[in-house]
Amino acid sequence: MELSEFVEETLAQILQGVRAAQKREDGTNIAAEGMYGKITDHLLITGDAAFTVVDFDVSVVAETKGGGKGGIKVWGIEAGGGIDRAVQNTSKVKFAVHLMLPTGAKQPPASPLPERNKDWVA
Repeated sequence: MELSEFVEETLAQILQGVRAAQKREDGTNIAAEGMYGKITDHLLITGDAAFTVVDFDVSVVAETKGGGKGGIKVWGIEAGGGIDRAVQNTSKVKFAVHLMLPTGAKQPPASPLPERNKDWVA
C-alpha cells in the first residue's frame, strides 16, 4: 500500500467512525458543536469547529527493482513468486495531521447518564 493511500484511508475511516458513533443513541455528545472545555495537546477548539491531531508513526520501505522503478510503501509483508532483483531501505516516518471533527448536537444532551455530561462547560 502506498503511503498516501494509507494516510487517506486512515483519516477517512476515523471520520466514518466518529459519524457512526454520533448516530448511536448515546452519541449526541461526541464532537458536539459549540463544546468548550480543556484544551490539550491533541485538541483545538475554535468557535465553529473542533480539531484533533492524528499522529502517524509508520515504517516505510523505499524500493528499487531491477527496472529502476521505485516507490515508497507502508511496510508490510508481501509474498510473490519469480526472481526479481530489488534493493530496499526501511525508514520510520513520523508526522501529524490536524483533523476537523464532525459536529454533533448543538447542546449537551439531557441524558439519564449524568456521569457522561459532567465535563460539559459552557
